[in-house]
Amino acid sequence: MSWHGRTFQRTTRGPSSCYVVVTIGERWFAFDATAVRGMLTMQEAASQAVSADGIVYPPLAFTDLLEVEPNEDSSDRRVLLLAHQDRYGCVAVDRVHGQVACRASEVVPLPLHFQGAEREWYLGMIVFQERVAVILNVSWVLSCSQHDDGIRQPEWSTDSRLGCASHATGEMAQVQKC
Repeated sequence: MSWHGRTFQRTTRGPSSCYVVVTIGERWFAFDATAVRGMLTMQEAASQAVSADGIVYPPLAFTDLLEVEPNEDSSDRRVLLLAHQDRYGCVAVDRVHGQVACRASEVVPLPLHFQGAEREWYLGMIVFQERVAVILNVSWVLSCSQHDDGIRQPEWSTDSRLGCASHATGEMAQVQKC
Protein backbone atom coordinates (compact mmCIF):
# COMPACT_ATOMS: atom_id res chain seq x y z
CA MET A 1 0.00 0.00 0.00
CA SER A 2 1.20 3.45 -0.75
CA TRP A 3 0.80 6.32 1.66
CA HIS A 4 1.14 8.76 -1.27
CA GLY A 5 3.53 11.09 0.48
CA ARG A 6 1.89 10.83 3.88
CA THR A 7 4.04 12.02 6.73
CA PHE A 8 5.03 10.01 9.74
CA GLN A 9 5.62 11.79 13.00
CA ARG A 10 8.17 11.23 15.73
CA THR A 11 9.27 7.87 16.99
CA THR A 12 9.19 7.16 20.70
CA ARG A 13 11.13 4.99 23.08
CA GLY A 14 9.37 2.75 25.53
CA PRO A 15 5.78 1.50 25.45
CA SER A 16 3.73 3.26 22.82
CA SER A 17 0.55 3.02 20.81
CA CYS A 18 0.29 3.68 17.12
CA TYR A 19 -2.57 5.59 15.49
CA VAL A 20 -3.74 6.25 11.95
CA VAL A 21 -4.86 9.90 11.76
CA VAL A 22 -7.70 10.85 9.40
CA THR A 23 -10.19 13.61 8.76
CA ILE A 24 -13.90 13.21 8.25
CA GLY A 25 -15.42 16.52 7.33
CA GLU A 26 -13.56 19.18 9.29
CA ARG A 27 -12.78 16.93 12.27
CA TRP A 28 -9.56 15.03 12.95
CA PHE A 29 -9.78 11.47 14.30
CA ALA A 30 -7.31 8.74 15.19
CA PHE A 31 -7.84 4.98 14.88
CA ASP A 32 -5.69 2.45 16.73
CA ALA A 33 -3.36 1.22 13.96
CA THR A 34 -3.65 -2.39 15.12
CA ALA A 35 -7.34 -2.27 14.16
CA VAL A 36 -6.70 -0.94 10.64
CA ARG A 37 -6.37 -3.97 8.35
CA GLY A 38 -6.16 -2.14 5.05
CA MET A 39 -6.94 0.96 3.06
CA LEU A 40 -8.73 1.18 -0.27
CA THR A 41 -9.59 3.95 -2.70
CA MET A 42 -13.26 4.73 -3.20
CA GLN A 43 -13.12 3.01 -6.59
CA GLU A 44 -11.70 -0.18 -5.06
CA ALA A 45 -14.48 -0.17 -2.43
CA ALA A 46 -17.32 0.35 -4.88
CA SER A 47 -19.74 -2.13 -3.31
CA GLN A 48 -21.65 -1.49 -0.07
CA ALA A 49 -19.92 -4.32 1.80
CA VAL A 50 -16.24 -4.75 1.04
CA SER A 51 -14.93 -8.31 0.87
CA ALA A 52 -11.23 -9.01 1.23
CA ASP A 53 -9.34 -12.20 2.03
CA GLY A 54 -12.65 -13.97 2.64
CA ILE A 55 -13.78 -11.45 5.27
CA VAL A 56 -16.77 -9.16 4.75
CA TYR A 57 -16.30 -5.60 6.05
CA PRO A 58 -19.77 -4.00 6.25
CA PRO A 59 -19.99 -0.19 6.07
CA LEU A 60 -20.13 1.52 9.45
CA ALA A 61 -22.61 4.32 10.10
CA PHE A 62 -21.36 6.34 13.04
CA THR A 63 -20.86 9.79 11.52
CA ASP A 64 -24.47 10.84 12.20
CA LEU A 65 -23.96 10.23 15.91
CA LEU A 66 -20.78 12.32 15.82
CA GLU A 67 -22.57 15.02 13.80
CA VAL A 68 -19.87 14.92 11.12
CA GLU A 69 -20.59 15.61 7.47
CA PRO A 70 -18.10 13.85 5.18
CA ASN A 71 -16.70 15.80 2.23
CA GLU A 72 -17.98 13.69 -0.66
CA ASP A 73 -15.99 15.77 -3.17
CA SER A 74 -12.57 15.10 -1.64
CA SER A 75 -10.16 13.48 -4.08
CA ASP A 76 -8.28 11.92 -1.14
CA ARG A 77 -11.24 9.86 0.15
CA ARG A 78 -10.29 6.37 1.32
CA VAL A 79 -11.99 3.41 2.95
CA LEU A 80 -10.34 1.95 6.04
CA LEU A 81 -10.90 -1.73 6.80
CA LEU A 82 -11.23 -2.17 10.55
CA ALA A 83 -11.12 -5.29 12.71
CA HIS A 84 -11.21 -5.80 16.46
CA GLN A 85 -11.70 -9.17 18.12
CA ASP A 86 -14.41 -10.88 16.00
CA ARG A 87 -15.90 -7.68 14.53
CA TYR A 88 -15.21 -6.21 11.11
CA GLY A 89 -16.28 -3.09 9.26
CA CYS A 90 -15.17 -0.36 6.90
CA VAL A 91 -15.41 3.40 7.12
CA ALA A 92 -15.01 6.10 4.50
CA VAL A 93 -12.69 8.96 5.49
CA ASP A 94 -11.99 12.18 3.65
CA ARG A 95 -8.23 11.98 4.02
CA VAL A 96 -5.60 9.80 5.66
CA HIS A 97 -2.92 12.12 7.05
CA GLY A 98 -0.47 9.52 8.35
CA GLN A 99 0.52 7.42 11.28
CA VAL A 100 1.96 8.40 14.65
CA ALA A 101 3.39 6.51 17.61
CA CYS A 102 2.55 8.02 21.00
CA ARG A 103 3.61 7.17 24.51
CA ALA A 104 0.74 6.74 26.96
CA SER A 105 1.71 10.06 28.56
CA GLU A 106 1.07 11.81 25.21
CA VAL A 107 -2.58 10.73 25.09
CA VAL A 108 -4.65 13.49 26.67
CA PRO A 109 -7.81 12.39 28.51
CA LEU A 110 -11.17 13.77 27.45
CA PRO A 111 -12.13 17.14 28.97
CA LEU A 112 -14.83 17.13 31.64
CA HIS A 113 -17.45 18.59 29.29
CA PHE A 114 -17.62 15.20 27.53
CA GLN A 115 -20.49 13.52 29.39
CA GLY A 116 -22.72 10.54 28.80
CA ALA A 117 -22.55 8.37 25.70
CA GLU A 118 -19.64 10.24 24.07
CA ARG A 119 -17.37 8.91 26.83
CA GLU A 120 -17.78 5.51 25.10
CA TRP A 121 -17.07 6.96 21.66
CA TYR A 122 -13.70 8.58 22.39
CA LEU A 123 -10.62 7.29 24.22
CA GLY A 124 -8.70 10.55 24.43
CA MET A 125 -6.86 13.01 22.22
CA ILE A 126 -3.43 13.27 20.60
CA VAL A 127 -1.54 16.01 18.80
CA PHE A 128 -0.68 15.37 15.16
CA GLN A 129 0.80 18.00 12.82
CA GLU A 130 -0.17 20.79 15.23
CA ARG A 131 -3.80 19.57 15.26
CA VAL A 132 -5.78 17.72 17.89
CA ALA A 133 -7.10 14.33 16.80
CA VAL A 134 -9.74 12.58 18.88
CA ILE A 135 -9.03 8.86 19.35
CA LEU A 136 -12.10 6.85 18.35
CA ASN A 137 -12.98 3.75 20.35
CA VAL A 138 -12.73 1.07 17.64
CA SER A 139 -14.94 -1.31 19.60
CA TRP A 140 -17.71 1.32 19.63
CA VAL A 141 -17.17 2.21 15.95
CA LEU A 142 -17.50 -1.46 14.99
CA SER A 143 -20.77 -1.71 16.93
CA CYS A 144 -22.28 0.84 14.48
CA SER A 145 -22.83 -1.68 11.71
CA GLN A 146 -25.17 -1.22 8.78
CA HIS A 147 -27.82 -3.17 10.66
CA ASP A 148 -28.27 -0.56 13.39
CA ASP A 149 -31.69 1.07 13.24
CA GLY A 150 -32.04 4.82 12.96
CA ILE A 151 -28.61 5.45 11.44
CA ARG A 152 -28.29 6.65 7.85
CA GLN A 153 -26.38 4.16 5.72
CA PRO A 154 -23.24 5.37 3.96
CA GLU A 155 -23.21 5.25 0.19
CA TRP A 156 -19.73 5.55 -1.21
CA SER A 157 -20.05 5.27 -4.92
CA THR A 158 -22.55 5.04 -7.72
CA ASP A 159 -20.23 2.55 -9.47
CA SER A 160 -22.19 -0.63 -10.11
CA ARG A 161 -19.23 -3.01 -9.85
CA LEU A 162 -19.71 -5.79 -7.34
CA GLY A 163 -17.36 -8.29 -5.82
CA CYS A 164 -14.16 -8.23 -3.87
CA ALA A 165 -12.15 -5.08 -3.46
CA SER A 166 -8.42 -5.48 -3.36
CA HIS A 167 -5.22 -3.63 -3.97
CA ALA A 168 -4.22 -3.19 -7.62
CA THR A 169 -1.72 -6.06 -7.26
CA GLY A 170 -4.55 -8.43 -6.29
CA GLU A 171 -3.48 -8.51 -2.65
CA MET A 172 -4.97 -6.56 0.21
CA ALA A 173 -2.94 -3.53 1.19
CA GLN A 174 -1.79 -3.64 4.79
CA VAL A 175 -1.20 -0.61 6.97
CA GLN A 176 2.41 -0.32 7.99
CA LYS A 177 2.93 -1.50 11.57
CA CYS A 178 4.70 0.76 14.05
